[in-house]
Amino acid sequence: MTQPVMRWTVYAGRAEFHGETKEVVMLRAQRAIDACKLRGEPWGYSQSWWYPRTRWPQVLVIDRSLDKEVEAFNSTLDSFKFHWVDSSGGRSVWWWGDVEASQYSQALDLPYEVFESFRIFLMTKEINLNSYLCLRIKDPGVGIVLPQERDMLRKAKGDGEWR
Repeated sequence: MTQPVMRWTVYAGRAEFHGETKEVVMLRAQRAIDACKLRGEPWGYSQSWWYPRTRWPQVLVIDRSLDKEVEAFNSTLDSFKFHWVDSSGGRSVWWWGDVEASQYSQALDLPYEVFESFRIFLMTKEINLNSYLCLRIKDPGVGIVLPQERDMLRKAKGDGEWR
């Protein structure tokens, strides 16, 4: 069984800040706390224990230059849409979920049919998919390092481990 992870959270206005220690999270949130104090608005902090995610959803990983095309595709949808989660270098990750969803924890696996519809949408705009990154894969995590790249880095390091 996965062990819980302790973290601190500061709530200031509409923002939430997280950190492993109270000192770290207070430092991160200092500007927002000061703004709340100046306006006489409430703010607070709490300590909590979380069980980390053990399953990662299938997401859309694309060339960052196609971000506007994702937004255009979203405008054709009703109940579900792509939600931007991260960009790193020339890549972006978008998770799939209800239009009202706002947290990554609400991410659903990107259905293969939706992924194919998006690819067709791009092709109708005469976008050559052989020239752009467009994948449906398990969320690659921070840095958007693809599984193929992880394998190459493991081999290059020589001990089978890469962090």
